[in-house]
Amino acid sequence: MFDYLELYDNTATKGHFLSDDGKRAIFAGPAGVEALKVFVDIHQAGAAPTSPVTEDLFSNGKAAMTFAGSWKFPGIEDAGVVKLDFQQSKNPDAAWEFVKFIIQEQQSLDCIKITGQLPVRGDLATNPTFATYLEEHPELKPFAEAIAYTLSMDLSEHIWEVLSTFSMAFQKACLGKEDPQTALKDAASEVNKLLK
Repeated sequence: MFDYLELYDNTATKGHFLSDDGKRAIFAGPAGVEALKVFVDIHQAGAAPTSPVTEDLFSNGKAAMTFAGSWKFPGIEDAGVVKLDFQQSKNPDAAWEFVKFIIQEQQSLDCIKITGQLPVRGDLATNPTFATYLEEHPELKPFAEAIAYTLSMDLSEHIWEVLSTFSMAFQKACLGKEDPQTALKDAASEVNKLLK
């Protein structure tokens, strides 16, 4: 399947899969069903790739580490996690120094150059530190400008299960195994049970 999550999320649910209080799924409403129908049509027309189009260096053993979240783990058998949990840190001063270091403009620029990932900085499009890089890569400029208006993912201890359940429903619909309304309704029901 192609990378659909952000498109669906912003089209169908204005950036969220869960209610504001995090207690129920909101992706199965009329807007969600209509958005999924569009993706089903795209998939059934053969207009969407059915496999990844880029190589993941970490997953393929060609990079020693990656900055990611739980979405990175399917398909990775032998990996560890370094948790950035500063509230309970035994070394709060060192943790704070690390935070100050990692958010420096030069570190953000180096990260862009190494990973191709844009940092979430409200000033990315206007900050002189990034101007040369964005001039050299004009295709990234619209994304840099949009970052100031982005929303964060739903905050829930169950977000991985929520996204996994949604993804399975999405896949069932795109592969014609269930209609979009049924797939989303069943997935929302499963998520709501999980959130109770």
